[in-house]
Amino acid sequence: MRDLVWKSLQFLFVVLGVSQGQTISCPDVGSDPVELSHDTTHRISYPDPNELCLISKIVAGQIVPVARSYDLNGWHSTAGGAVQGVAVLANTPPDMNSSDIYLPLLDLDEIYQISSHDLSERSAILTDQDLASRFLEQATFGPTMKIIDELLDENHSLNISAFALWVENQIVNEDPTSHREFFRSQVSPQIGENFRPGLKWHPCAAHSLWREYTFSKADQKKYFKLSGNVTENGLYTISFDDHLRTVVDTFTLEDGSQLPPGTYRMCTDNVITPYLNGIVKIEVAGRCKKLAGGNPPIQFPMNDENLLPSKVIEHIDFPGVAPQDFTLLDSIIGDPIVYESNNQITDELCDTISEADFAPIFVNFTSGEWLVHDGRLALKDSTVDEPLSDGGGIDVAKSDTALCSNAPRTFLNSKSCKVSKDLSACGTFQFQESGSFLLDATAILDLYAMTNKYIYAIDGLRADTSPCAPGVVSRWELISDTVCANDLDGASYNRLKNKIQKSGSTHSFLKDVKVREKCDVLSTTPDPNAQDDGIKIKLGNGQCWQHVHEDHMNVYDMTYWTKQNTHPGNQVAANSGNPNPIKKWAKNGQAALEYPSWHPMSRWIDHRHLFEKIGRLGDNVAFVDLPNYLRLELVADHFGIYGTSPSGEGVLVCGSPNEVSNDISLSRELSFSLGGNKNDRHEDNLVRQKKRVWATIVLSAKDQLRQKVAWALSQILALTPLQIDSVVETEPYLSFYDIFVRNAFGSYLDILREVSYSPMMSEMLTFLQSKSTAYVWETESSYVFADENY
Repeated sequence: MRDLVWKSLQFLFVVLGVSQGQTISCPDVGSDPVELSHDTTHRISYPDPNELCLISKIVAGQIVPVARSYDLNGWHSTAGGAVQGVAVLANTPPDMNSSDIYLPLLDLDEIYQISSHDLSERSAILTDQDLASRFLEQATFGPTMKIIDELLDENHSLNISAFALWVENQIVNEDPTSHREFFRSQVSPQIGENFRPGLKWHPCAAHSLWREYTFSKADQKKYFKLSGNVTENGLYTISFDDHLRTVVDTFTLEDGSQLPPGTYRMCTDNVITPYLNGIVKIEVAGRCKKLAGGNPPIQFPMNDENLLPSKVIEHIDFPGVAPQDFTLLDSIIGDPIVYESNNQITDELCDTISEADFAPIFVNFTSGEWLVHDGRLALKDSTVDEPLSDGGGIDVAKSDTALCSNAPRTFLNSKSCKVSKDLSACGTFQFQESGSFLLDATAILDLYAMTNKYIYAIDGLRADTSPCAPGVVSRWELISDTVCANDLDGASYNRLKNKIQKSGSTHSFLKDVKVREKCDVLSTTPDPNAQDDGIKIKLGNGQCWQHVHEDHMNVYDMTYWTKQNTHPGNQVAANSGNPNPIKKWAKNGQAALEYPSWHPMSRWIDHRHLFEKIGRLGDNVAFVDLPNYLRLELVADHFGIYGTSPSGEGVLVCGSPNEVSNDISLSRELSFSLGGNKNDRHEDNLVRQKKRVWATIVLSAKDQLRQKVAWALSQILALTPLQIDSVVETEPYLSFYDIFVRNAFGSYLDILREVSYSPMMSEMLTFLQSKSTAYVWETESSYVFADENY
């Protein structure tokens, strides 16, 4: 198709004669470059033998080649972003030796120029190293001298079978390098005493992490207690979940005001800078305000036992552990971020601490310095071939918030699932199929409280489509209006009235109807820019039904729009110190978001695909119809949705591909969000992680050919991150990419099968939670067709 398009373009430009009549010759070698005009097409001849002719763009004094020709060969564009828009449109007959080249419009400070260069000194013969390098450019992500030497024999010569042997070795002998496995082995997510998604690495283990500042990223959105004047010294204590964190002599905001004792909430959206004296913001009267002096140090007065934490590792108890035994891992402007213990700590206190003990653990030194343990989540091995023997049941038993990690049985792991003999074994919780709940304002606020998802019924949308338009399902709302006046013609009014009257909807105040008979579209088309009421229809029982927007009172998860870079008003509000315009509704205890009257309706139409639809306000929503991330045991228990969770000996335990444990001694540059908490990484860093993992592997892995083939396959069966909600997540994307790594030399049918069952593709191609027309009609009395995008 692409060749056909280009040939058509070439024919068009030749027929129209758009090149500037006279053929331009390359300047003589050694002469000054010649400037070329832009936003036009030039006919340029080929250079003489042993000469290279270059067309370059001059940008800020930098020379960037965009097209080239050498040795009487035709012109072609070069690689890179600067070549965008440059097009070799047509090559003239061989006897003319020239090409038509279009050079696009430039900025004011940029120019194009053509220059010539001597190639007579180049080697006319490619060496064996050159040939090996050219082969590896195609088969790997870049040749290295090490791989080139592997292709050459002891005489540094290239055997004719070397390429075939290298390919065979890559396919048969080199194990796949899993992107998910690499990520999990090096990830180090931060957890705190106030959020416990699983077990943590033991504080006394070698390579455990410690910090000297009070507030960490894990404290975002959390409440803390400030107690003041508890001693004659007038000191203040800071506690999370009744656990003492630090003692300070003052707690003053940047505006000079002293915060009185009380309970306060840490602000959200990356306003805790993880180093000493870094930025910290506290929520005061609904606004985020900076703490004067920034992130305070961990410190306690040794002369007051009432102000000492309960769990302290004293330096005198283990002379082998001292400040010099802690390595500073990172710093910003000289201020420490986190320390690493070089050795295992053998204090008596260590024997009393378990991985599920989330009370803060401190260490102090004779110098007066204090550190607090920086808890990191411990991941477990549960691969397809070797699933966890108890499915993670022991973690569930030790931690009140950890979930069972027993993977569902699928075609990927069914042959290797095992019957557990552990009494602690746990199974996947299975909800009852028939459970449902009323999606009213109370339920919406409850969902927000339990999941921290910003779920709203949308109000204030203005109708913009005629209820008489062919194929349109119009929405009508029951209102209190005794007059119920309208100015429709009798035929249209009666057809609409008849449809509403016969609607089988059991919803208390909404009806969705489809008018199949003809009625006047023009007279029933609303003005979306007007604030007038919609068409009103009075039924025989006196009820007044008003035409509203098709999405009016739909309930959506609008968490995506709360992020700093997704809704333009968020950054404006943050800069002015005002509440987030999307979050404020839930924070103020409101279940409906009011669409601004000054916003055009096109803004809603263009963005609504970004929000997960939960249902309509007032619907009875089946629990199984909720998005996966809302189908939690906590939510089910709250709404009385019951189920079963198999446990004990006899439970079938399964693993998942490349589900490995993390090694705390490895790099700590990788993390992931826990429960919506960005932990110790800025959101932008979380978004970029998947690219960093990919680049690290493809540039260093031994299975270069497999990685190159996997990359090619990923360009065919591609994901679009903007179409997937969790852009800050890394592991789901890497798991999807591993499909191509595992099957790079296998069956394309296997790839299609895994991609089709991938949850990432189900969200990308929108068949996640897709329902049949009959099901939606039975549950919502609405005409909605099944999603057939896939």
